[in-house]
Amino acid sequence: MNVSHYFSALALSLAFAAGAQAQYPSKPVRIIVPGGPGNAPDIMARLIADKLSQTWGQPVLVENRPGADGRIGAEAVAKSAADGHTLFLPNAGVITINPALYGKMSYDPIKDFTPITQAATIVIVLTTNPAVAANSVGELVALAKAKPGALHYASAGNKNGIPYLAGALLRDKAGIDVVHVPYKSSAQAQQDLLGGQIEFMYDTLAATLPHAKTGRLKVLAIVGSQRSRVLPGVPTLTEAGYPGTEGDAWAGLFAPAGTPKAVVQKIHADVTAILQQAELRERLTALGLDVVGTNPDEFAAPIKADTAKWAAVIRANNIKPE
Repeated sequence: MNVSHYFSALALSLAFAAGAQAQYPSKPVRIIVPGGPGNAPDIMARLIADKLSQTWGQPVLVENRPGADGRIGAEAVAKSAADGHTLFLPNAGVITINPALYGKMSYDPIKDFTPITQAATIVIVLTTNPAVAANSVGELVALAKAKPGALHYASAGNKNGIPYLAGALLRDKAGIDVVHVPYKSSAQAQQDLLGGQIEFMYDTLAATLPHAKTGRLKVLAIVGSQRSRVLPGVPTLTEAGYPGTEGDAWAGLFAPAGTPKAVVQKIHADVTAILQQAELRERLTALGLDVVGTNPDEFAAPIKADTAKWAAVIRANNIKPE
């Protein structure tokens, strides 16, 4: 290709990209959340949708598709037109845990979706009843080793959740004999934690914080790889001396694979601009969500790493879906 042809092709490509951005969105946009109303991805999706409707001049609607650990919603997005008018806002488990937990599925979390941005971290904490004689993760591990099989810990929700797998990871890495007690909901588990029926628990910061503020629960560590803005003095599991046991939970935005790059870039730019708005950040922080706003490449890298990580944990513990 000679120079003139190269610049002609480049100009045509740039014009096409600009045209794609200018025409998008050309109709209402839906954001599919693979869970019911009120969870972290749903709350975030509704806040973002409201702002995007104002920015784009088109309705942006949140559609809840609960069931099958997020697979119903994921399949709907994977089969949607790749034009940016159907978006997907799941939590980490739907993308990084389901492949190993369920094996063959009707969608491929890596091949069927285009990452747009990790919108926020869902802060998960390791918390204990104040009666437990441990004020750090190290002391909790020492107590567990001194009393094999005597300590009970809880996680709420399904096996494709970070709380469930993070507990298995610390148990394996620290070499402790503790009994896992599954609960259907965080409220049920916390009731038993507060009552002393179980000794420690993995749960969201949003659910834990009210009890931590009153001293009814102790927060020993942040389960993710970064400290929380809400509890900056609480160490991560790595900082507490247990590297490799962390688990990052998040809410992220995706489009179907094959969505034009120019459209993805526009969505990313507009959504991350919204995430920087002080009012929205404050509302999300109060809900135990730390706003992130990565670019597509930054988001894609940890997805691949976490998919491999959780697959290893699932295999090592022979975890099967419920």
